[in-house]
Amino acid sequence: MFLRSSILATKPEPLEIDVYMTYLLSDGWNVQFLEPNLKTPVGRIRQLGSIDKVKELLARTPARLDLAAKQAIEHAIARGRGGIYLQLTEEQYRKLADKGV
Repeated sequence: MFLRSSILATKPEPLEIDVYMTYLLSDGWNVQFLEPNLKTPVGRIRQLGSIDKVKELLARTPARLDLAAKQAIEHAIARGRGGIYLQLTEEQYRKLADKGV
């Protein structure tokens, strides 16, 4: 009985899917998501009007960015291009691939 109750109490960890997000300043910010092989696109290229929208995309992921990662992102933004590996939930990945959020 103890075994049964402990099995019911545990929930599976949510699966996270790795993607690489690139961003480039060219008539607005262009954002593209790629599979870990860095060749296969996930969804379509998004054209965003401001860097705030790029930061909003980053904030919606479950990524935990340390100070060095945040500084690297700010440096890349100042240069007008950059990229970062992200871990998305299954739902986020599905939305990205299906609709091209």
